[in-house]
Amino acid sequence: MKYFFLIKMPAPVRAPKKTISIANDAIFASNEIQPTAPIVVRPPGSSDTGQFLERFTEVIMFGVAMLAIWIGLLSIAFAEDVGEEKFLILFIGGLLSSAIALLMVELQAKKNDNHLMISQNYLLGLSFFFMAVGLLWGVRYLAGYVIMESPWSSQFHYLGEDVDGVFMAKGELIYAQAIGAALMCFGHQRILKRYKGETSFGWAVAAYIPLALLLVGVGTWIEWADYEVSYPLGTAIVGLSGLSMYTALQSNKAINFGVVSVVSGLIPIVYELLNENAGDDGAGGALSLLVFIIIIQGTLASSEKLKRELVEKMSFILIGEVIVAMLIANLNDYNLILGPIKSTSTEWGSELQTVFTLPVVLWLTLLLAYFPAAQKNRIPAMPIGLAFALWTLDGDQAIMPWCVALVMISYMIFAAEATRKWVANLTISALSFSYLFGDVIGNSIQNEAVNVTVAIGIVVIAETARRMDKISIWSNVQSVIFIALSSTILDSPYWFVTWIFVGYLLSMVYESMLKARSGDDVEKRNATLALLTSLTLSSGLLLFGKLDIPDSYKTDSLNGLSIEFMLLGFIVYALFNSVRDVELDFGKLLDIIAINAAGSYSYDAETNAWYLKDEADKATEMRSYGTIARPSLAFALLAISIGISTLDPDVLLNSNYYIIGIYLLPISLLIYEVYRMDVISSESRALGTLMLLVIAGASMPLMSETRMDHTDGLFKAGIVWDLVFLLAPVAVHFIITKRGLDRDVLNRGADQVMLGGLLILGMLDQSGGLLFLTMYGLVASTAFKYRHHVVSCIAPLALISMFWLEDHGLAHQLLDGILSNVELATEPTVLWFSEVTGLIVGAHMMLILCSSIYDIRSRLVADEVIENPYPWVIPAIWFLFSIAAVLPTASWLPLIAVIFGITNSWIRGDLALIPMLSVALIFSFLIGFSDGLSDFDDHVFGSSMLWSGIGIFGLWLSEQRGILRMNVKEGSNSFEMDLPLEAQLRFLAMASLLLSFNVFGGIGMIAASAWATQDAFQKGNKISILFLPLLHGLTVGNELSTFEIADEAMRNILVGSVFFIEGLVLVIYSSKTDLIYDSKLFDWENDEEFFNFVEYMGFAGVVSALTGVLYGLGENQTELALFITTALLTGLAITGFDSKHSHVRWRRALGVYGSMITLIILFNQIDEVIYRSLTIVLMGLLALGYGFIYQQRRHTIDVRDTEEVHELNTWIEEAEVTPAKGLMAKVEGTDKSEVVEVIETVEEAAEEVVEKIAKAVPVPKPVKADPMRTPMRTPTRKNEGYIETLQSFDVRMPPEAIEQIKRTIEMTPHEGFNPVVRVNLLGQIVLDFEPK
Repeated sequence: MKYFFLIKMPAPVRAPKKTISIANDAIFASNEIQPTAPIVVRPPGSSDTGQFLERFTEVIMFGVAMLAIWIGLLSIAFAEDVGEEKFLILFIGGLLSSAIALLMVELQAKKNDNHLMISQNYLLGLSFFFMAVGLLWGVRYLAGYVIMESPWSSQFHYLGEDVDGVFMAKGELIYAQAIGAALMCFGHQRILKRYKGETSFGWAVAAYIPLALLLVGVGTWIEWADYEVSYPLGTAIVGLSGLSMYTALQSNKAINFGVVSVVSGLIPIVYELLNENAGDDGAGGALSLLVFIIIIQGTLASSEKLKRELVEKMSFILIGEVIVAMLIANLNDYNLILGPIKSTSTEWGSELQTVFTLPVVLWLTLLLAYFPAAQKNRIPAMPIGLAFALWTLDGDQAIMPWCVALVMISYMIFAAEATRKWVANLTISALSFSYLFGDVIGNSIQNEAVNVTVAIGIVVIAETARRMDKISIWSNVQSVIFIALSSTILDSPYWFVTWIFVGYLLSMVYESMLKARSGDDVEKRNATLALLTSLTLSSGLLLFGKLDIPDSYKTDSLNGLSIEFMLLGFIVYALFNSVRDVELDFGKLLDIIAINAAGSYSYDAETNAWYLKDEADKATEMRSYGTIARPSLAFALLAISIGISTLDPDVLLNSNYYIIGIYLLPISLLIYEVYRMDVISSESRALGTLMLLVIAGASMPLMSETRMDHTDGLFKAGIVWDLVFLLAPVAVHFIITKRGLDRDVLNRGADQVMLGGLLILGMLDQSGGLLFLTMYGLVASTAFKYRHHVVSCIAPLALISMFWLEDHGLAHQLLDGILSNVELATEPTVLWFSEVTGLIVGAHMMLILCSSIYDIRSRLVADEVIENPYPWVIPAIWFLFSIAAVLPTASWLPLIAVIFGITNSWIRGDLALIPMLSVALIFSFLIGFSDGLSDFDDHVFGSSMLWSGIGIFGLWLSEQRGILRMNVKEGSNSFEMDLPLEAQLRFLAMASLLLSFNVFGGIGMIAASAWATQDAFQKGNKISILFLPLLHGLTVGNELSTFEIADEAMRNILVGSVFFIEGLVLVIYSSKTDLIYDSKLFDWENDEEFFNFVEYMGFAGVVSALTGVLYGLGENQTELALFITTALLTGLAITGFDSKHSHVRWRRALGVYGSMITLIILFNQIDEVIYRSLTIVLMGLLALGYGFIYQQRRHTIDVRDTEEVHELNTWIEEAEVTPAKGLMAKVEGTDKSEVVEVIETVEEAAEEVVEKIAKAVPVPKPVKADPMRTPMRTPTRKNEGYIETLQSFDVRMPPEAIEQIKRTIEMTPHEGFNPVVRVNLLGQIVLDFEPK
């Protein structure tokens, strides 16, 4: 056995990964069976890790190649003094690029029975793109050649003319390009129908090309057509748009059809907006073509062949485009031009020109074209869009569409049985919105009688539909609100008209709530939403003065009191208080929003699947905050409070200051609501506090203005105000004390919100301390008693408010009798703390700190488990700030606080805070050395880093020797940390010392570098080794700069040399895997750790070497540095493709993408045009080479082709005869007799162990096997592909896929491997061969 211990273990060799794959593929509402996707086959021993990235990089490289080459060609073609030849260059370049890409696709497709992979799919799309480019410029070149150089110029004079040696195209040339594009598009379709598999990108490009030609040629074609939408241009726009939609349909991809349909509707708009020289008579010609596109889209939408879901989703976008077109036509007064039909023609009378305008024709075309589809319930957006579009029409042209719309909507709601309720709701809402918005922007109907009739018609239709349950209550309310907000109602000469409308709305909502009392939750929800909408409208009318009562109805004794707010508030409270059991509170409303936001699916973590929620899941019990959280109550209290706040402030400055007590009205209502509650939960108390804050906030304008006018003595009105608002907490406390606390409905979070609200209420103090000190004391004592630590920690923020210390208050007069200089004592010195407030906060925080220490003592001494112990970090910070406000200077207080925190953590045995406190130690030194950041410079920063680094080094040393862990209990959070404390402290200490820079001659950086080097080579710290080039480079640069050695250029070269040399050393050692693996310096947990470290070492070395080149040469010789970097990266990429390093993907990734990026940077650095162009062409050629190399790495096989299977056989045989490596190689190199002796010894020992185990283990009794599912008999054709499993489900696969799998298994040698079928993340069926 001794010979085994003498053998050195070589580094493990990672097996090369070889993937063999065949890709797969995927509007119409048909049930026909789609072609079965090919099976992805992975031969025995292979893996698909990184296959997607390599395929992606291959596509990217081909794309970069084409793009870069074309940029170079365009740069040369459009250089100065280049004539018609530029079109020839683009023509040849486009066709050549297309031919190359198509040839590559064809060569690969033939090997796979015309099945395309993902990469070939993208190449096919690129081929179509370059073919279109070549066609576009080719037709242009041929036209110029025929007119200017050929003898047949007279026969083709309609294409253009020669003007002083320059070819001037005519409109008929559009025909040539459009016909060429159509023929090319049909050719694309024929090519695509030849292929199977992945053709989605090719179909997308083929569908988008006609529209792309229209967009590219917009400026040129308009110029050729002499800025007139002539027959050639109009035919091309409509024809190519229709062809694009037809091609998208042939692709059977919803995304293609959606994009093409949307862009087709935008094409006429784009042409119209860019045709600025059309003239008055020609304006609107391009936009009028939208009529034909609407007809095409409407015809397609009515076809039953298209999926209904697709048509429904697309209808909203398409109709939205028509609405935009109508708005543009109306704003610019465009004409209707449809061939010979022109609205500017003298044959049209003035009445027809007024009625049949372009917007009206678009609206009517939309109605007629989409009406058949709407009848089939396929276009829900049609009635909604038509109703919404009415606001774009103005004047007399709007009369006919409005009348037609009322008839159409009446028919849809009352006669058409197929109309869905949500469509009717949105249609009514859109109709009323159009009426209001058109009225606001001045697009209302000019005829007053027709205008009023339309408004009455909308209200009558909405109300009738609601009573017939055709629409929801909220839709009816919304419609009435929109009509009420129009000038027809708001500008009425009678002030009570708006009150009548508000009363009608509220009574309608009240009626719906009475009806909902016997209904379900949905009716209650709709009624509450209608109430919210009505209250929103009422608030708007109040704020804008539309509900103002004339002064003749008011008395002088009101002193400016706005009775409108108070009257409406009392009406709302009295009306809806009787239906308080129906109205949903804010808790239930928030739950409804949360449920709707969560969607229709729920995620189950156990099964890792999404499930469609059923009604039982959605009908969960919703949380309730109680009747105190009703929206009607909140509105009533706010309205009454605002009404009181309109009181004249001068009244409160005299002896009538007690009038401020009128705020007892809303507060009494609030207390009464609390008293009537059966259960007072934590949420109810929190909501009550928030409502109290709302009342107080509403009173602030009145109190602020009164306080500003107050000049001398106590602010008596403020004292009364404080007493009134103190009444609510006292009354609620009395009610709860009398009843008893409802402990079943307690919620700590809600209680903390309540306490925070009371703190804010105290900050609104008006008397000078009465309300503030009471609320602060109440909150502080309650939070301390019930351990609400969040509230305790934020309580000092309340001291920001300084109103209670002003000279008009009680506290100021009291302090004035005690202190010699009350103004100095109340002046903030640190943050917002003064001497007075500092003492208050200091006493509060000291209480918490003492309790925290008591908790520590109880835990350490008595071994008690303290739930929710008192905090100490944040209270300690507040304590230091407050004491700093009392003391004369405090720049070193943060350092003392940090030392206290570190000591506290050490005593508590809680080391989790030590890293954070170490960071705080750095900032405390910064504050101390800079005298509170007032004198900050480089030397202060360096000194702070040096001393903080020394301090953290001391902590690290204490951790190393176990001093820090003296009080840590076993099993605590500090006993085992995710990231070792030693490592965190070491990092912080090194970082601090490194950032000390040139202080004391850079001793800190030298110490940090030496420490890191020692840590790397003595302790085998792998991370430190990777960062050594960076540390050494920065240290050398710092020392050279500190002692001013050599000039700047030489220093850059020296520092760059350090980076380059050390990076080169890392690269060299990363390739010596055996040396690294056998080194005593490192310990490897597993082989994967070793592989990762070697890869990281090589990556760090490459980055360091490249950094050295760029740093050393970049500033003075940038182009040379970039060229060297490109060469190094290219070499790195080439080595990454070598079989030795084929498993190291980062070499290829960094080399390939890095060389591309550096060439792009080099391209931008070069000024000469020719060299710039050659550089970008070079980049394209390099990318093309990368693409071919990536393509060669992947081998494709066909399940029907045996030649590729022979290659697979060869690969397997080669793998079987590969010479032994590693341990077996060492064993084979030893003497055979010694090996035999060792083997025999091992066999004898094994036999003895087996015999002992056989004697010790009893023979088990026979156990009856569990019944198992019997395998299926030979399946019939009907059940072919149906696979039974031992799980709770079975599997059905396409029969064609089963046949492919069988043939592949028969043709693939897989001895020692089991064929396993799985589905990968892309949804592909994968055939794996897993080891037995």
